[in-house]
Amino acid sequence: MKKLLGSFIAVGFMMSCNNQASTPVVEEKKPADTTVAEVKPTPKIDYPYAAEYSAEWKIGDPNNTRVVLDFYKALEEGKTDELKKFFADSVKFRLYDTRSGNVSADEAVKRIATFRARFKSLNESFLAFIPLHSNDRNEDWVSTWMKEKAVSLNGKADSTIYQENWGLRNGKITSVEGFAQYKFRH
Repeated sequence: MKKLLGSFIAVGFMMSCNNQASTPVVEEKKPADTTVAEVKPTPKIDYPYAAEYSAEWKIGDPNNTRVVLDFYKALEEGKTDELKKFFADSVKFRLYDTRSGNVSADEAVKRIATFRARFKSLNESFLAFIPLHSNDRNEDWVSTWMKEKAVSLNGKADSTIYQENWGLRNGKITSVEGFAQYKFRH
């Protein structure tokens, strides 16, 4: 039995050895597939609630996200003199602390500069951001989710998590709505 098993192994080994040079396999080139996949419409979903503002959204212009992030970078670095270029002539706001209104770009910059002057440092870190376009309203928005670490002038450190929605028109900020959770621990 051992001799028979050894014979099978030897024959298998000899059959697997080949002294001939292998020739490369040439695959026949086929023309590229030029068919276009059929795009099927998304089925309409009946939601249990109607959206009061808009339910027709798509991904928006990423350049709008860049505007908002550049605004945050200038704020973080204390460059409040550069903020006006980000705003439209007037800015509507509804903030996390229930303040709301409509102010000129100059007034918005003044208020933001007053806010920034309360801190030795700000550090913005983003958990997520996304540009959105409302089809039925023809509006552009950027939604951000971020954590802000701040050190006040007296040296007290604190952190807050924000979710903010930034309205933009022609690459300029027209509105901001903010929601906050203080002393965020993650």
